[in-house]
Amino acid sequence: MNFNPQCAAKILARKPQPVTWVWDSYIAEGDLFVFAAFMKVGKSTFIYPLAVAIARGLPFLERQTKKGGVLILALEEHPRDVELRLRKLGMTPNDPIYIHSGPLSNNEQALRDIRSFIQEKRIRLVLLDSLPYWWNVRNENDNAEINERLKPLLQLARETGAAIGLIHHESKYGGRDAVGGSQGDGKSIRGASALFGIVDQAILLDRRQGKTLNQRILKAIGRRSESPRELVVELEGNTALSDPQPYTYRLLGTPEALSEAAAKDRVWSVLTAESQEVKAVEAAAGPGKKVVREALEALVAEKRARREGKGVKGDPYKYAVEVEADMTEGVTTHAE
Repeated sequence: MNFNPQCAAKILARKPQPVTWVWDSYIAEGDLFVFAAFMKVGKSTFIYPLAVAIARGLPFLERQTKKGGVLILALEEHPRDVELRLRKLGMTPNDPIYIHSGPLSNNEQALRDIRSFIQEKRIRLVLLDSLPYWWNVRNENDNAEINERLKPLLQLARETGAAIGLIHHESKYGGRDAVGGSQGDGKSIRGASALFGIVDQAILLDRRQGKTLNQRILKAIGRRSESPRELVVELEGNTALSDPQPYTYRLLGTPEALSEAAAKDRVWSVLTAESQEVKAVEAAAGPGKKVVREALEALVAEKRARREGKGVKGDPYKYAVEVEADMTEGVTTHAE
């Protein structure tokens, strides 16, 4: 009999269990999570460095990991490519990384074997790559069927404490809606809403619109309120498997912070030692009146620029480079 309610007194008598992070603020022990991206955005090239970092207990994107074994169920990708990628990332014989390549039946026996392996090798992270090659659903839009297929994996994560990641695909719009708007609420994940509903966390990777090709937006949606909503990451190095040199991802910051920094750089580049009215700065710095004005005020607050005037008719605000800041920054491009 599984029915076993407990009273408040008994619950409060126990020492509360803090969240143990496998990857700080993103993935906790015992989580079932989905990691999704549109085709060719870079699901495998992103998730494999994370797996190596966890196997070694090293930070990833400036966030701590908890060292432990990693089991990769590479059901889709060619075994050769899996091996080449891990070699490229510097995998050593001492890394507790285990790979199953090729088809794997989705049945009770396979789940028992996986459970035993998790317990024997003290696996902390399981990556199922990719979900469509495992669940054998007849209709991806059938919520009841999706729930039926995923409940055993959720139970496996809960009972073993291993975080289980489902590598999956986004819809044909790849994280955008039909008119190009962002789908930041999980609706971009392919399949029925039950998939998003059953997982603890959805981690999404999307191209950064209008920016360099090697930048991505990392999004997190789910039960983990500690997770940053969006971060910008940048690929460093060549992901081509024919190139033996390693690659990595580095954290750039939030989209908002990067936009503010870019705006300040834009405005700073057009300021001179001679005071200019706001309209002149706007004309030189480019579009976005509000952005330009906010950047000017930020530069004044940082004492990189000075503001003159009272901001009234006949005595408008004017802005110029703060001479000491100009010398400190080593800027030589401002007009004299």
